[in-house]
Amino acid sequence: VGMEMENAKLQSTLFLAESVAAALVRFDLDDAESRISAEPSLEMTPVFMKLVSNLRLYRPYLPDALFDTEHDNVGKNPSASPPGCVGGEACIVFTDIVSSTRIWEATPEPMRKALRIHNRLVRECLSKFYGYEVKTIGDSFMASFSTLGDGLSFGMEVQRVLSEAVWPHDLHQPDNYQKGNYHGLQLRIGVDFGEVNIETNQCTKRVDYFGKIVNRAARLESVCIPGAVAVIWPLSEDAPTEYSLIRRVVRSHKLKGFEAEVTVANLLWECNYSLSPSLRNDSRASSATSRYGFHETRRSNATVGKIAVSFDFNVTAGDLVLYINDIFSQIFHLLERTEGSVVTVLSSTISTGWNTSRSCSSHEENSLRFVSSLCGSFGPAQLSIGLTTGSMLSAGVGTAGQKF
Repeated sequence: VGMEMENAKLQSTLFLAESVAAALVRFDLDDAESRISAEPSLEMTPVFMKLVSNLRLYRPYLPDALFDTEHDNVGKNPSASPPGCVGGEACIVFTDIVSSTRIWEATPEPMRKALRIHNRLVRECLSKFYGYEVKTIGDSFMASFSTLGDGLSFGMEVQRVLSEAVWPHDLHQPDNYQKGNYHGLQLRIGVDFGEVNIETNQCTKRVDYFGKIVNRAARLESVCIPGAVAVIWPLSEDAPTEYSLIRRVVRSHKLKGFEAEVTVANLLWECNYSLSPSLRNDSRASSATSRYGFHETRRSNATVGKIAVSFDFNVTAGDLVLYINDIFSQIFHLLERTEGSVVTVLSSTISTGWNTSRSCSSHEENSLRFVSSLCGSFGPAQLSIGLTTGSMLSAGVGTAGQKF
């Protein structure tokens, strides 16, 4: 009986090893991990799990040539044809690291680490939005998507995840990088959609794209603002709605190799990017943004504030809801009395404004009246309030023209 049990364990171990090896050949770590987890009683299970864990850890440092199947991934459906093979239309995207040569010269070792992070994040975003990696050119990516929406979503997601990544602290930041942002690599991304010509590269056996749309996408990338996604103006209307904090900087450009001047919209993830002074003060950008991006844009002196509500740890969930409702009701009532406005409400934080969406000539005095009226007791709640006054741009955004 003992021998039979040992043989059964051995057979199970061999079967597990075979299935894990098949998953690792595809570098499908999730599949390998699920197969290992299904056999918790085997002696080799911890060893296999450690192997998968190490591969996850070392993946950014391994040469890409070992993982051709990863590069062949066409998003979440690996069996799908590359975009444009059916119907002849595709979305073409080019990415490029801003001033990469200067960073390589100034800090080569941190740049080496940063490039691994960059490549991993870009490829994760490609998979998320059904993208096809056409090729890499130095530190640039060329990719294709079946729809314009997927291409724009990919571009915005890349900019978002780069802003949240942990970069080497000693990585050089060139002078032309957008100031006040995260400390890391910044990208230019160009996106275009239309009819393409397709050929299979006989050396790499991968699909490649040619034609006007490909050339224009590359030119759009070259004129893109660092940290943005550049697209021809009419196409920017298809920008993904889940990225609600998009700022459009619209400019006319004469793209190299094209006769007609085109209007280019630069889409910026506003919560991570602050425009440089040259862009904020550019009258052409301001007028174009007012013309194309917003409704009822006006500049005026105003006061804006932010109120954050926090609570003691011993407050129950039920009491928390009651306290927040009560506090918010008081805040809204005081804003009405002081001619203020609610700009946004996010969780337990309220953004307010005086002389923004509604006229208020005494905005400074009224905002101080509002703050002094709030200086009461709110039980276990604590309020943090910040105010600032100055020249601000107020605009209606979206189809309903909400004012921000």
